[in-house]
Amino acid sequence: MVQNKTLQLIIIFILMFSFTACGGSSSGGGGTEGGDVSAALTQGEAELDAGDISDAQTTYCDEITAGSTDAQIAFGCFLTKFILLAETSDVLALFTAVDQDPIDIETDILTDILDEYFSADYYNFVYTEHTDFPFNDILSGSYNVEEKLARIINELVGTDTSVNEFIDLIYELVDDFEELETLLGYVIDDETFTFTIPDGTFYTETDLEATYNDARFFMASIKATIVGINVMAAYDYGVDISKILSDDGTEIDYEILVADLNGTGETIRDVTVDTVACLTFRDETLITSMQETAEEALMYAYRGFYYLNNGETSDFIGTSLNSETLEDMETLLGELYTSVKSEGMVQLTLLDPSTVEVDLYTFFTNPPSSADITSSDPFDYDDEEDKIQIVEAYYRDFLEDIADF
Repeated sequence: MVQNKTLQLIIIFILMFSFTACGGSSSGGGGTEGGDVSAALTQGEAELDAGDISDAQTTYCDEITAGSTDAQIAFGCFLTKFILLAETSDVLALFTAVDQDPIDIETDILTDILDEYFSADYYNFVYTEHTDFPFNDILSGSYNVEEKLARIINELVGTDTSVNEFIDLIYELVDDFEELETLLGYVIDDETFTFTIPDGTFYTETDLEATYNDARFFMASIKATIVGINVMAAYDYGVDISKILSDDGTEIDYEILVADLNGTGETIRDVTVDTVACLTFRDETLITSMQETAEEALMYAYRGFYYLNNGETSDFIGTSLNSETLEDMETLLGELYTSVKSEGMVQLTLLDPSTVEVDLYTFFTNPPSSADITSSDPFDYDDEEDKIQIVEAYYRDFLEDIADF
């Protein structure tokens, strides 16, 4: 069994640069064959073990292009595409919007970090010491959260990218994740699926074994990401970032920010904000079209934890969680799954206080919009503290049919 901390760090890096989880190579499974599947599996495994992720991607994905729906081939294609997601044109466009240089996953992450630190003393790894990594010009130094946010806003303003334009760039990733979803669909079709990720892929102490239950978790993560991106892109956040920074660009002007988020249309210190309030719709259908996908994401996650609690093991999920936590995850996901399947409030029994109820079905079929709320503004400006404050009553009204707490 590999070290838990090693696995956690691997997952952190993959999440940081790509968004979700992993995969390797094994004996064949179900599905049609596009070419010499056995030879492709053998070659792909060797390439993964050598850290040649790009070559392995070509080996696995060419078989998919040729018509194979073999579960192991599909997972190999999923794994390699996912690892290299940060090198795709869609992610590079996001980097460009915040004036960041691209990253070479195989060299900068798999070799320079995983090999160097995981084979020696990975506790010594400090991301901000790698000055050529994305966002280090923002993360490095002794800046507080506000200053870092101001630096990100400055980068967007410098590339003339609005909030909505940046969200649109993120939305372009949906096609990439839907391709990954299709590949995992071939895996889910084969209940005998297993896949061995050679230790040379992530420089782990031993090979990693992916099982059918792991595939449930991977599918849940991909579907949840698709849902999350669609929900995010459905709303207008009502802020013009070119107007909310101080003259020197180092601080956020909270008075102007609050007026802009609330869509007051007023003029403050020669800055006139628009009348578009935070959380009005850009495209409501981006949410209403996601109810089934959200249901499937929660179903796969719930079943994954159910089987972990009933004898399944995993090299990926729950390696550092005790049995009580695993059972709690199963309970919570089961309640959320029930909530998204059909209309009506469902109590989340593990939350404190346990009076919290949610109706996710209504959220996806009749999502809320700030245009429906007239009782108050979503934010207040505290002039004494120079801070933004959330108006609780507003959000209770906003979530009235969706959550009771």
